[in-house]
Amino acid sequence: MKANAVALARFAPDAVERLKAAHAGFNRTVETNRTVLATARAVSEGLIKTVSDELARASRPAAYGPAAARPARAAINAPLVLSRSL
Repeated sequence: MKANAVALARFAPDAVERLKAAHAGFNRTVETNRTVLATARAVSEGLIKTVSDELARASRPAAYGPAAARPARAAINAPLVLSRSL
């Protein structure tokens, strides 16, 4: 395309303009997709951080000192299950 840009512009100017318009539309679509993906990533990272913070908070003792209640070992080592399907 670039090597024959002058010849294409001379012999098929309408086709070149249509190609440029289609390319600009494609670029807008890609940019919109990037924005959507960045938003989804930020939201999912926030959710994972919140879940992690809650699990960490639940595993800490409620008080300090020798009489502090400790969570059961099973609760500390329980796996976190996530669904990978949307």
